[in-house]
Amino acid sequence: MKQKIIIGVLSIWYLVGIIGFHSDFFYVFSILTPLSMMLSFWALYVTSKKSDRLKLILLLIYFVGLTVEVIGINTGIPFGTYVYLEGLGSKIMGTPWIIGLNWVLLSWAAVQSASYFSIQHKLFKWAIAILIMLIIDMVMEPVAPDLRMWVFAGSGPGFMNYLGWALVSALVHGFLVREVDDHRNHTALAIIGLQIIFFSSFQFWPLN
Repeated sequence: MKQKIIIGVLSIWYLVGIIGFHSDFFYVFSILTPLSMMLSFWALYVTSKKSDRLKLILLLIYFVGLTVEVIGINTGIPFGTYVYLEGLGSKIMGTPWIIGLNWVLLSWAAVQSASYFSIQHKLFKWAIAILIMLIIDMVMEPVAPDLRMWVFAGSGPGFMNYLGWALVSALVHGFLVREVDDHRNHTALAIIGLQIIFFSSFQFWPLN
């Protein structure tokens, strides 16, 4: 029952977000993006099984994700040349602090969602989780500038971005698949689905 209520609240939140971005209150919804990430993480956290070791791994992933993004912003490696816009809030060395939490949220949800495809083989589960992350990135990238999240130089994200995303995902999922049990968390799967629906919706219903 708790998961059904949480999934229902998240679904309404994401739907309101889609509509809100198309309203006259675009800027308000834009700066609420970090709140959406925190709400989604809270929903995942309270519905997931957690060991003390897993909590430490999640903290490590936060700093790995944030560090990689700081390096990326300042060097162009491993994602290419891009800059963060105002939609993700306050920044550390040009990088929003919330982006580390986004890596935790998406990675953790992806690994748990992979259990729906394979609960026996860790290697296959690891590969499915990476694929889920790539799908999310592919639907995010085309609309990220319009949502005031980030923008790439030139013609947009290229092969380097997706390769970098896959490699970082492979690294963090390597830690997670060993620690996350095979419990099928409906909230995790809902978060992945809602993320895909949210970002894809702006391609079918453009902001401009």
